[in-house]
Amino acid sequence: MLVSTCVFQETGVRRPVSEDAYCVVSGWPFVAVVTDGHVLRPLDAEEDELNALSRDVQKFAQHVANGLARPFQENSLTRSFSPGELLTVFDAVQESVERQYPDTMYGAVAGCAVVSDDGVTVAHAGDVRLYTVIDDNDGDPYTLFTADHHVTAPQEQERLRPHYATGRFTQTDHRRPGSHTMVKRFHHIVDGKPSTYGLIPTRGFGNTPFHPAFIHTPDVRLIRPDEAPNGTIFALCSDGASGLVEVAFRRLAYEKCVQDWDRLQTIVTRLSPILRPFLDDATVVFFQV
Repeated sequence: MLVSTCVFQETGVRRPVSEDAYCVVSGWPFVAVVTDGHVLRPLDAEEDELNALSRDVQKFAQHVANGLARPFQENSLTRSFSPGELLTVFDAVQESVERQYPDTMYGAVAGCAVVSDDGVTVAHAGDVRLYTVIDDNDGDPYTLFTADHHVTAPQEQERLRPHYATGRFTQTDHRRPGSHTMVKRFHHIVDGKPSTYGLIPTRGFGNTPFHPAFIHTPDVRLIRPDEAPNGTIFALCSDGASGLVEVAFRRLAYEKCVQDWDRLQTIVTRLSPILRPFLDDATVVFFQV
């Protein structure tokens, strides 16, 4: 089966280079990977230091993306595979991170979508999203197949509770930069106090000081062919690209052309200048099965 694909990537206004990364493996199975890197930024750092830090984080995110795609590039995974095999791939990438980036403060959330004979399998750790556009006149014209892993997500609150009970981790409220809204972050304890650097994501790769509370274990979901018939358009994206994806899919549904691949690319091309400047890095892999 031929899978059509196109990639959109934009650097956020807060950084000189994108800290997102992606990898696409064409063929069968088809594979798309998107990662979103992050790291603590010293408040007193010079611009050159911050620029170098962003480049290093992007390299880390690309290392994770390449690692998730590598088993498919090397044909070590067959056309039909189980979710357990994807769990093994995520384990192998974390092991490679521990070897090449020991005790690292770099981190990256990640999502991997695999198109095979069984359907579309998505595995994600952190807020990398998989959407599909649908013909729905009553509600949102898209389906979101992934759920964010963050401090206040019910699933993650339950998982983190035993870690808080050990006294090694805690959570605090932070004000978003340039905003009046508050967000919770979780911290490891240093000398009896919360660490200066707190995380919003609770799953991903790296961020060694936050282990074992911060995990790389993904949620895995299979979207069977009867849920996504031939011609269905998907988008795997970093959270910074979610607005672009949702607006583009709304436009496709409004024009009643939810399977029109050429029209999607035209819409995205026209939308991207309108939606600039992107506050966060934005990366999306669109693909049609």
